[in-house]
Amino acid sequence: MSEKHQLQGGAPREPVLPMNDIQGIAVPGFLKPQQTLIGIQAAGTPDAIAAFKRFVGAFGNEIATAAETLADRRRHRAAASAKGADAAPAPPLAAIAFTYSGLRKLTPGAVNLPGDAFREGLAARSAYLGDPSNPSDEGNPAQWKVGAPGNELDALIIVAGDEPGLVDERALAISKLLGEA
Repeated sequence: MSEKHQLQGGAPREPVLPMNDIQGIAVPGFLKPQQTLIGIQAAGTPDAIAAFKRFVGAFGNEIATAAETLADRRRHRAAASAKGADAAPAPPLAAIAFTYSGLRKLTPGAVNLPGDAFREGLAARSAYLGDPSNPSDEGNPAQWKVGAPGNELDALIIVAGDEPGLVDERALAISKLLGEA
């Protein structure tokens, strides 16, 4: 074990991660009233995978960090406690999540990721979450509009904000960036 992860009192020491290296949707979380989701399915062709990689590279700077999200939350709380202060609405926050199939398209190293549940995917594991097992029942993966077997996503982008119009504008800009990749 590296020095950073040596056991102390029987438990591994967790590394301290800089808040600029964590997506804000994970910590502290977006907690925004307006959200738009953009699903990405990249075909398995070399050209489609190259475009997917270009998009991820271009989108990387659009992702809200934990530090940015915490600052946004603090601004929101300060404005709420000032009651009636006319603060300009904050720009929407964005995040991205990948499925196992999406990561495999981006990097061959994804095959070494641990976690059977992640590799199997949400549809295969939905019964463990209490979803109905009968394919005709609402809530069964066969009825899902997104993520149904054969219709899985490679990535999901979350755009969240306080104002619906600003969220829509940001989602449209991200969609255009996706189309340009």
